[in-house]
Amino acid sequence: VQVELAPYANDDDHTVDTGGADVELAPNDALSLGLAIHELATNAAKYGALSRTGGKVEVRWSLVNDKLARIRWVESGGPEVSPPEKRGFGTDLIEKIVAHELRHPVELHFDPEGVRCTLLVPVREPSEFELRSSSPSTRGH
Repeated sequence: VQVELAPYANDDDHTVDTGGADVELAPNDALSLGLAIHELATNAAKYGALSRTGGKVEVRWSLVNDKLARIRWVESGGPEVSPPEKRGFGTDLIEKIVAHELRHPVELHFDPEGVRCTLLVPVREPSEFELRSSSPSTRGH
C-alpha cells in the first residue's frame, strides 16, 4: 500500500494517510491489492482528492480475523464525485478482476464527498518453517 502511494505522499498540496496492523499477504494477493491501490491512486490524482489542494486519501487496514484483512480507501476534500456514466477499465479491474483474484467482493462507492473502496484480502498463514523458526530454540538443550 505504502509503495503504491509513495509518489503522492510527499506533496504539500494534499494528504495521504496510511496505517494498520502488520499483515503478511501471499505474493499473488499482494500483487492484486497493489493493482487496486495503483488504480485508485491514479484516478484520485486525475479526478479525485489528489487532484486538488487540500484533498486527502486515507487508507487503513485491520485484521477481520486470523485469515482476512480489511483495507479501506476513503477520499475527501476533492471535487464532488458522481458515479461514472459508463464502466471503464479501472472500475472493471477493481470490481471484477481484483475481486476474483482476492476471492472476495470489492465494495466501490462513488459518494459525492469522495470515492470509497473496501477490499477483503486473505492473510497469508505462516508456513511450518516460520512457525518453527519463531518458537524458542531448543538446540543444545
